[in-house]
Formats: sequence, C-alpha cells, structure tokens
Amino acid sequence: MKISLVGAGIGGLSLAWPLRERGHSVTVYDKGASPNPLSYSFDEHRATRHAYGSLKSYARLMPHAFRRWDSLWQAIGRSHYDPIGAVYVIREANDWYSHTSASLDELGIGYLDLAA
Repeated sequence: MKISLVGAGIGGLSLAWPLRERGHSVTVYDKGASPNPLSYSFDEHRATRHAYGSLKSYARLMPHAFRRWDSLWQAIGRSHYDPIGAVYVIREANDWYSHTSASLDELGIGYLDLAA
C-alpha cells in the first residue's frame, strides 16, 4: 500500500517507520527539512528515563520504548543513546520518590537510594 504522511516531526516519522517495517511504501512530506529543525520535536537532548513519579503508565511504557530505540539505532546504523545513570535530588517533601521507587521495583529496574 502507498501511504502519504504530512509532517516530519516526531509523530510523522514515528508513524512512517513501523509502516515501512510492515512493507508499506511511505512518503513523508514536510514544509522544511526532515527532520524539521523548526518543529517542536527537533533536538537531540531528550531525556528518556524510567522515573516518572506517580505517572505509572509512563514508567510501564519505558521498557518497550527503550527496545524500540535500540531497534531504531540498529536500523540507522548509529546511536545517540548514552547509557548513563541518573541522579534525582528532591528538595521538598513529596511522594515522587515513593511512587518512582515502587514503579522501578515493579519493573525490576535497579536503583540506589543515596541518603543525604
């Protein structure tokens, strides 16, 4: 099937890729370069992480997202992924840490609690 998509932002390109994987002929149109440096989703400094506080649905999606990122890097033959850890500093009393650590425990993702 021939499919035309308008918009080479993260949405259009994220849709084009699995359609191509399924054997469709996909053409992406954009008013600028692809990816478009004027789009909202253009840059290389996005932080992909497992820690989302009370947003458990995001945390549960992340293992799949990381696998898809690995597939993307293999498909294009290079990687922007830097497998480093993250440090979170909580300055105010809140429940972000308890929610995040519960999600990490549920997903079997290791972490280290550093006390002040």
